Amino acid sequence: NTLLPIDVDGLAYGIGAEVKVTDRVQIGLEYLQRDLVSEDWVEYPNFHLESDFSTVTLRIGMQF
Repeated sequence: NTLLPIDVDGLAYGIGAEVKVTDRVQIGLEYLQRDLVSEDWVEYPNFHLESDFSTVTLRIGMQF
């Protein structure tokens, strides 16, 4: 079995913020939503893929 690449199009959107907790430490939080669709009729007849997923990212940073 050989896996061939599939083209996927979609939209990604989100919101995030970062705040300074102390003079040297920052904390950030980000939410992203991705809505993806693929209809690759050329290589894979009758193939249809939809995927909607979201991620939440927490970041902690330090300045030296």
